[in-house]
Amino acid sequence: MNYDFDLYEKIKCSDKEKKECEKIIEKIVYYAQKARRQGLLALEKDAEEYEFSLIKIGLQLISDGTDPDITLKILENYIFSSPFRGFELLKRILIMEGTLCIQSGDNPMFVYEKLISLMGEEYAFKLKREKLEQEQDYERKKAELNNFLETIKSRDITSPKPEFDIVFKGMEGRCIQRCLREIESMHLCLALKACSSDVFILLLRNMSTQSAINCKENIEIMGPVREADIIEVQEKILEIVKKLEDTGEIIVNRTGEKFYV
Repeated sequence: MNYDFDLYEKIKCSDKEKKECEKIIEKIVYYAQKARRQGLLALEKDAEEYEFSLIKIGLQLISDGTDPDITLKILENYIFSSPFRGFELLKRILIMEGTLCIQSGDNPMFVYEKLISLMGEEYAFKLKREKLEQEQDYERKKAELNNFLETIKSRDITSPKPEFDIVFKGMEGRCIQRCLREIESMHLCLALKACSSDVFILLLRNMSTQSAINCKENIEIMGPVREADIIEVQEKILEIVKKLEDTGEIIVNRTGEKFYV
C-alpha cells in the first residue's frame, strides 16, 4: 500500500505507545513464521482466540484464502472509515500491513523490517540495536550453558530419592517433555541440585534453550539447600510422574526392557 505524508503525520505517537505496538509486531512475526511452516490454513485456530478485532478479521481472511486485493480493501474500509489517529491508527496499519505480508508468504525477517519501519527511523534503529544486544546476550548465555553442562558431567552426585534418577533415565524425550510441562520451574531447579549428572543433563536437554538457561541461572543463585527440601520436591515430582504414567500419557521403563510403538 502507498502512503502519503499526511498519513505518516497521523500515525505519529509517543515512544510509550510505540512500545505497545511492539507486542503487535511480535504477534504478526510469529504468525508469519507459523504460516511459512504450516501453511496459511494453520492460522484459522489463531483467529478463533480473538474476539471481534481487526487482527481476527485479518487472520480469517488469510485462512479463508481471500484474494489479497479484496483483503486489502476490506481492511482499508475498516480502518479509514473511522477517525483513528496516533497509536490507534498505527496499530491498525501494522495489522493490515502484517496481514498482507503473511498472505504474500513474505519472509518473517522482511515482515519485521517492514513493520518497524512504520515506527520511524529513530525508534526502528533503537529496536534493531536492542535486538542485536539481546541476540548477543543470548549467544553468550548459550555458550555458558554448554560449558556448565560440561562441568556437570564430572559431578559425582546421586539423588537422595534414588527413584528420581531411575524414572527419568527410563523415559524417552517426549515423555520427559510431557512431565516438564507439569512441574513448577523452581521445584525442578531445587530437585536438580542433587541428582545424577546424566539425569541433570537429560532434563535440561529436553527443555528449550531459554528455559535451560533460566534453570541454570536459578540453580546458581539458589545457594546451599537442605537435603530434606530436595527430597520433598523430588517426591512431588515423582507424584506427577506417577499420575501421568497411570493415565497412559507417558511410559517409564524401570527395567531396561525394550518397548516398541
